[in-house]
Amino acid sequence: MKAYIKGTIFDKNGALLEDREFEEAHSLLPNILKVLYVYLSQVAGYGVITSGAGAAISVNVAWLSVNAADNTTNYGILIGSGTTAPAFTDYSMTSQTVTSVYHRVVNFAINNPTANSIEIIISRTFQNNTGSILTISEVGLVSYQGSGSNLLMLDHTLYTVTVPIGGAITLAYKFTLSV
Repeated sequence: MKAYIKGTIFDKNGALLEDREFEEAHSLLPNILKVLYVYLSQVAGYGVITSGAGAAISVNVAWLSVNAADNTTNYGILIGSGTTAPAFTDYSMTSQTVTSVYHRVVNFAINNPTANSIEIIISRTFQNNTGSILTISEVGLVSYQGSGSNLLMLDHTLYTVTVPIGGAITLAYKFTLSV
């Protein structure tokens, strides 16, 4: 399985400014396999939530979701301004950005681009209402965990972008599997 990330930037009127290609993400963290293990085995597991506390990963499938609603800022695809290179032991974003940034609903798609491959795309749009240019240097994929959240992926410095005043960015993770 491989993971990729891309961004599409729009101005305040919705006109396309930049549509980047998918770049390979090098940010899969241990929690993604721990959550997958719990989902597939239906046996509770143990991980580190975004607060840094150890926590059981419940078999409750709703608790494994990244399907965040409008303006939900504790899971789904999240953004920040951290610039430290990711470490295998990361459990939280360095500097999440939430103030005056509207987090839209998370969207999903599944495709079969060839007979021997499949991909899942998870995307989310962020509206810059800060009154200044928004710089994003940190992107995370976080699952819901009831009393906390599980950081599944974290990209620092790989994908630094700026969003104009009143503009928006759609960030997408793509997971591919092929034989």
